[in-house]
Amino acid sequence: MVLLHPTVAPWLVRTARGWNVALLSDRDDAVAVYLRAMPDNEEMLIRMERAQPSGALYRWEAFLPIDTGNTVTRYAFKVLFEKTQAWLAADGQHPHLPAEDLHFRLNPHEMPPAWVREQIFYQIFPDRFARGGTPRDRSQETIYGSRPFPLVQKNWGDPIDAENANNSFYGGDLDGIRQRLDYLQDELGVTALYLNPVFTAGSNHRYDTEDYYNVDPHLGGNGALISLSEALHKRGMRLVLDAVVNHTGTNHPWFNRWGSHETLGAAQSPASPFRSFYVFDENGQPVGWKGHASLPVLDFASPLVRAAVYSGPDAILRHWLRPPYSIDGWRLDVIHMLGEGSGAHNNPHYVRQFRRAIRTERDDAYVLGEHFAEATRWLQGEQEDGAMNYYGFAHPVRAWLARQDISCEPIGIGTREFERWLAHARATIPYDNQLAQLNLLGSHDTPRFLTLLGGDLRRTQVAVTLLFAYPGPVHLLRRRNRT
Repeated sequence: MVLLHPTVAPWLVRTARGWNVALLSDRDDAVAVYLRAMPDNEEMLIRMERAQPSGALYRWEAFLPIDTGNTVTRYAFKVLFEKTQAWLAADGQHPHLPAEDLHFRLNPHEMPPAWVREQIFYQIFPDRFARGGTPRDRSQETIYGSRPFPLVQKNWGDPIDAENANNSFYGGDLDGIRQRLDYLQDELGVTALYLNPVFTAGSNHRYDTEDYYNVDPHLGGNGALISLSEALHKRGMRLVLDAVVNHTGTNHPWFNRWGSHETLGAAQSPASPFRSFYVFDENGQPVGWKGHASLPVLDFASPLVRAAVYSGPDAILRHWLRPPYSIDGWRLDVIHMLGEGSGAHNNPHYVRQFRRAIRTERDDAYVLGEHFAEATRWLQGEQEDGAMNYYGFAHPVRAWLARQDISCEPIGIGTREFERWLAHARATIPYDNQLAQLNLLGSHDTPRFLTLLGGDLRRTQVAVTLLFAYPGPVHLLRRRNRT
């Protein structure tokens, strides 16, 4: 038998009090058909009524009220026959009551912005995409991390130097991106850009922020971002930036490890007014992100950090959403790791606060989280709109086609296991959030997918077809420099 419940109109129609819900089937011999709801966390079976068929399929309808006691409203379907029964949940059919984690989910209040689901995102690593002009000579400069490093100035097109991966610069900039919007929009069909960090920092990847309120002058400064944003919006395109607020670089004035600023930084003295901004261990040593001394971790137990990042009148997450920058959303770096102290204490609270601050500035801003592993608990509506969909798309596609897990270790799953993985990952989040998941095959943090496949173009075509056909926006990435 076939049971089907498409979670879109006309089979799911939102109203002020709940949803009109329809179930489809190829059989007409059911004794009773029920919609299983859970008000007060207790089962309620709502009898579904026969309605006009949908094409060749029989149809039953019922009204599902909002579950006012929970963030999401969960439901499933029970079809009773004379001697047996069948159930339909978000991951498919079951011969018995399915686990509640697999029930269909709806969020009546916190919805992702509708524009996101239609986008083709193009990720750009700004130093490596295109030059808008001739970069100034920086060969005598030094950058700072866990220790000072000489800056390596590269010629455009030079091979990557693995030994100087973080301190090699090619001179790409924001004007280079703006000058190639015809290529991005007209030739590739791109509708939105996601940029790796653009704010002033020491490294080429710029995840070691030195100044949250200024675009790196080597990328063109704030004026270049304004010009890019205006050019994108005139074309009907969108712009999402990378927010790195779990940690800063050692050269940020708050930390000032190298004494490059006039402030008394947290690294310089316990008497620093910024000491509470950072996490220190029992020996008084700063805690670095995943042990990296170059990335000292911010402590959200400090009200000063909270004000600087999201709650203050000109907080970082608010500032760039406003004119003249008018970005369309944030990709929140390692969002699951931030919190109070050395662990992610009270993390859900802070992610909710991020969302509220962002949506206060723009009610259609995209709140996108970075999670290498499962992000289900952040995707129930009140925290993130979507995640970079590693767990629910990139991981299973990689395991199925490349026979490698995210650590590049061997894994073997067949097509049936692959389909189950996808279905389960979809089932655990509301459908509207599924449509805001940023589906990807790879990113700046992973090997190129074609490389993983050993150059196998047929398998690459299968992967790309899945990428464009799967629910949610598409993420594209180009590593090679543009001329």
